Amino acid sequence: MGPYMRPIPIGAVAAIDFLSAGCFRYHAVGCLRFIRREPYDHEAGEVEDRSTRLYRWFMGKLLDTRRSLVVVSLGLVVVL
Repeated sequence: MGPYMRPIPIGAVAAIDFLSAGCFRYHAVGCLRFIRREPYDHEAGEVEDRSTRLYRWFMGKLLDTRRSLVVVSLGLVVVL
């Protein structure tokens, strides 16, 4: 079957899990800093649809406090 079908070493799986958790954690923090630094202004007459308002509400609640960031990060670690 070729060299690509060999088992992946255990250390590689742990490294992938560790990096994935870090990416999810720091992506949320980076987005929070970007959003707070430069707020988006809607152009005149532009209206947000329902899904955008729901997304903004949910992400605002999620990124609002440090506790929620820690809970989400720990949840991702458990899931991964």
